[in-house]
Amino acid sequence: MKLAIILLIFASCVKEEYSEKTCQDLAYKTYKGFPLESKKFKNNCLEHDLKHSVQSCQKALEKMIVGKNKQELEKLYGEGIHNCFSENDIKKFLKH
Repeated sequence: MKLAIILLIFASCVKEEYSEKTCQDLAYKTYKGFPLESKKFKNNCLEHDLKHSVQSCQKALEKMIVGKNKQELEKLYGEGIHNCFSENDIKKFLKH
């Protein structure tokens, strides 16, 4: 029983390594407002140099709102920038 408790305590202290892809996915979810993913991102991913940051997602959303289409956004911010946006954002603002 004591061994199980010690293992449980030790396991909770081991920091999980997050890959750049995992951190990028967490960054997208952070921008979309997912609280658990935001906490994981802040605690584990700040050292990664990501393709799309929360700031670039915000800028891309602003461009989309004023009328930029998917191709223009990808040209400005790179492939995959649409992952920053919720389905509602895409339906409401994205020009095809």
